[in-house]
Formats: sequence, C-alpha cells, structure tokens
Amino acid sequence: MTNNELTPLDLNYLISEVIDEKKNIARHIIDSYDIFNKTGIEQIITSQKPIKIFDNVKPINSDAHFDSDIKNFEVTIKYSNIKQHKPASASKRTSINTPLYPSNARMNDRSYSSTVSIDIDVTIKAFYVDKTKQEETKHTKVTDVIIGKIPVMVRSKLCNLYGKTNDQLSELGESTDDTGGYLIIKGT
Repeated sequence: MTNNELTPLDLNYLISEVIDEKKNIARHIIDSYDIFNKTGIEQIITSQKPIKIFDNVKPINSDAHFDSDIKNFEVTIKYSNIKQHKPASASKRTSINTPLYPSNARMNDRSYSSTVSIDIDVTIKAFYVDKTKQEETKHTKVTDVIIGKIPVMVRSKLCNLYGKTNDQLSELGESTDDTGGYLIIKGT
C-alpha cells in the first residue's frame, strides 16, 4: 500500500465528515442571515441622512395657539437604536407576549417573524421674525417605534430554537433533524 491510498479508517472518517456536513447543510445560509440581522439592517436605516423639513409658519385657524414672532421652523428627524425582537405571540386574553416557535407558526398558519423597532430623534428649531432673538431648539426622542416585521430564518440567532438542546427541541414539538435555513410565511 502506498502513502496515497485511503485506508478503511480514512474512508470511515471521510464518510462521517460528509454526513456531519449534511446536518449543517444550511449553515452558510443561516450565517449570512445572522450577519444581515446584526449589521445590515442597522446600516440600511442609519445610513439614511436625517430628514429635514422646512416650513413657513401659517396658523391653521384663529383658535390655534401660535407665536406670531416665529417666521419658520426646521424639523430634523433621525433614526437610531434598531432592535429586532424574537418571534412572539400575544395572548388574546392577557396581551402577554410568549415565545412563538416554528411548529406553532406552521400549525396556526402564521408567519414566523420578528418585530423591528427604532428610536426616532426629533429636533425642532424655531426661527424668529426679529433676527435679534435667539433661535429656539426643542428636542424629543420617541423610543421603540415599531416600523414593521421581518421573517425570521429557522435556526438563526433570532430564532427561538437557537441554542436549544435536542431534549428541549423535542419538548417544544420541534424536529431534532431540522437543519433550518428557511422562512415560514403564513404557516408554510
């Protein structure tokens, strides 16, 4: 036997590696999804320039409280602190959120998705007709504004199955052989 030939032990090792690789066949898809969730969504939202709105002041009606010394406003809106929440289901009776698992989503024809929320910073500057008056600035922050939902990939870090043992998966009614790497939309 030459050094280039495979032994039965080598073949057993290679076969077991191929089988193990098949168990993780969706790993590269899940890893890509996790990277997108960790950095991609935030980059998309925070890369947007602040929204600036300029408006001349015009009272809507004579009863409106209005400082006639104000000439115009500049409103600036910025987004920050993007959060994705793990899939959850609210009880109709108590409105308490409980974790939603892929098997529940399938059985109840639901999408397995994450709520996405952001913080919104609003700055309002008032410019006065009398230029000797200092411009006035007000700032407010609105937190945890829900902007939508995004599907959650099964077995990703955002998935409620992430890090669960086979025993825990069985208790939850999930398959221990499921490699993940797919989305559940309206139960399918």
